[in-house]
This record gives sequence, C-alpha cells and structure tokens, in this order.
Amino acid sequence: MALRHQEDPGTAPDRMADNFERLIVERCREVRTARRLSQVALATEMARRGFPAWSQATVSNTEAGTRPLRLAELAGLADVLDVPLASLLDGPATGDPAAAQAAAEGALADAAAADQAARDALRAAEVAAADAARRLALARANLTRLRARQQTSTTSTGREG
Repeated sequence: MALRHQEDPGTAPDRMADNFERLIVERCREVRTARRLSQVALATEMARRGFPAWSQATVSNTEAGTRPLRLAELAGLADVLDVPLASLLDGPATGDPAAAQAAAEGALADAAAADQAARDALRAAEVAAADAARRLALARANLTRLRARQQTSTTSTGREG
C-alpha cells in the first residue's frame, strides 16, 4: 500500500492568514496611493496616533510583506486613511475602476514630482559644474602667471649674479 503525501494541516490556515494579510496590506497601499499620501506622511500620521515606532521603513516593510501588520495598527491605518476598518478587510480594490484610476493618477503625480526633482538636481549640478570649471580656469591662469613671474625672477636673478 503506497502512502500518499499529506499536507501538514497546520500549514493551510497559515497560508490562508498570510494571503488575507497580503490582501489587507495591498488594500491599504491602494488607498494610501489613491489619497496621494506618501509613506513618510503615513508613518508620521501613525506616530501621531500612538504608534511611535512607525517610520517610512515600517510602511515600506509592511507593504512589502516583510513585517506583519498588527490588528491595532490596522485600526490606526483605517483612521489615517479615513476609511472604515471594514473597507480594508474587503480585499484589494483592483476591481474598482475609480480607485484604480485614482491610484494610477497618484502614481503618475509621484513620478512627475520625482522627474521634476531629478531635473532640478541636474540643473543644480550643471550650475555647480560650470562654476567649478570657471574656478579651475581662473586657478590655471593664476598658476601660469605665477610660474611666469617665478621664471622671470629666476632669470633676472641669474643675470645679476
């Protein structure tokens, strides 16, 4: 009689709980992005509501699924996101076109802001590079004049001796 491999009964509920938590976290992220709330702003608001250990890294790790979400924190998130707690338990809002569009618009706005910040940083770097090039040219000109004076001084001292 061949023995059939049976799954450990304790793993199925664990997987189900992990999947449920992942759905809740996805829903929180969707609502956060639809509200155009950054991870830093969310962490700041969570800290103001009695979760002082929350930081941008906490939000990032929670959304990535590398940090568990506690029930009390879920209630705090619902408060910060200004949604009923039950709406975070309904699963991802990917079926809601308005929420998906709002999330996409939020992501687009974030990308546009990042693009503008990169362009501003590039302009600042270009100005700094031009200033450095100007200073280098002045330093080279000064060095050339100094060497010429030194050469003239050495030549005239050599003739007098």
